[in-house]
Amino acid sequence: MVRKLIKQSCCMFYKICYKILKFFVCRFHQNYYQRIEIIGLENIPENVPIIFAPNHQNAIMDALILVCALRKPVLFMARGDFFYSRIINSLLRFIHIIPVYRKSEGLENISKNADSFQIAIKELQNGGYVCIMPEAGHQGVHYIRPLSKGIFRLATSAQQYLPDTPMFIVPVGIFYSSYYHYHSSVFASFGNAIRVQKFTQDRKNSNAIVINSLKGTLYEKMKTNIIHIQPGKFYEFIDRIAMFVPYLNKQHNSKMKLSRQVSHIKNFTNYCNQLFIDRQEYLIKAYEQYKLFKNEINYWSNYPEMIADKDFNNKRLLKDSILAIVFAPFTIIILTIYALPLIMPEIINRFITDKQFYSSVQFVVLFVGIPIWLLILFFIWLSISNNLIFSLILLILACFSFKFVFLFIRFYKQLYIQYKAKKVKKILLQQIIQILDSLEYKTDNHVAKN
Repeated sequence: MVRKLIKQSCCMFYKICYKILKFFVCRFHQNYYQRIEIIGLENIPENVPIIFAPNHQNAIMDALILVCALRKPVLFMARGDFFYSRIINSLLRFIHIIPVYRKSEGLENISKNADSFQIAIKELQNGGYVCIMPEAGHQGVHYIRPLSKGIFRLATSAQQYLPDTPMFIVPVGIFYSSYYHYHSSVFASFGNAIRVQKFTQDRKNSNAIVINSLKGTLYEKMKTNIIHIQPGKFYEFIDRIAMFVPYLNKQHNSKMKLSRQVSHIKNFTNYCNQLFIDRQEYLIKAYEQYKLFKNEINYWSNYPEMIADKDFNNKRLLKDSILAIVFAPFTIIILTIYALPLIMPEIINRFITDKQFYSSVQFVVLFVGIPIWLLILFFIWLSISNNLIFSLILLILACFSFKFVFLFIRFYKQLYIQYKAKKVKKILLQQIIQILDSLEYKTDNHVAKN
């Protein structure tokens, strides 16, 4: 009886700690990005076990989208090489992440996957949420990569344990305006759920047939739910030009929803995918034009609004320049306070070869480092002033000012980019429009010319 009470108390304490951590993580997540838009939450069936299947581009940041978008906790299954340290192992399990080992991480570890699958199946039996990145490793590309079989083995195994309970796989498409820059934007779309029972109810089908059928269905669902560009010779060209398309639309304005912008990009990429099948000569002609300005287009596709958005004009540049002068003293104070924690992620990222970890490192280091840094500053202020109330007031002001850190970084960087864009905007915009004309693509309503 006593052991049961202790176990229940520990379980309750764990849930409370997790909820507190989730609250602060999600608040920080909101400040880290300039804009976050989530659609399709109504596609998630209620009161049934769900396996989420997002495209995997941006390491931990992909998982955080689901954590902050969903009310219920999500159990994540991640690559096993993260779990070799006991401390990290315990920390990851605390935040609902369990390992799935690959052959490259040692054949002796493969047997451990059975334990992880049992934990995931138990979570699903309790009506919980599980997430597996079906593409396995992450990669910053705008196309669906081959899907691993792990998610389908979990789905079919769990369905066997719960033959009378409907179970679903929900595809999730995630798009980032930038993988590496502070205060960028992120968009996520939850697609139509796939009912696993439809594939497992026919007992005549072998497990391999069921898995392959599920795999094909999820692949097509994910393909339509994300920006998918045909991999190959024209991929980079289409990907880079696509970033300008939403800003060339006459209906575009600064209040346009991310879902609308992504829809414009998808319309263009789908059109190009069809050209690859029907009229490849159009792509070849446009590609030759792209190569003349390849470096410039690739660079400015990271800041397409500066080139193609009519709102970024001389009047806007003058207004932003005046605001920059007015807010300069305040900005200098804030950035001086947060200088060390802001520099630390940049230093760490220099030693990381996989660029898709950059924003995850930024996020984690800042989330952990800023509270520690503010605490250090508090004791410094207290030792200098010997006044507790004064030091607390400074600490509160410093905490409040953090809301403006990413905002100011983005504003001043944007102003610098505006001045830089002024030199190339006219020529580059003409070149992009010529490329679109060669493709016979109309940006006004995103319909191909007849």
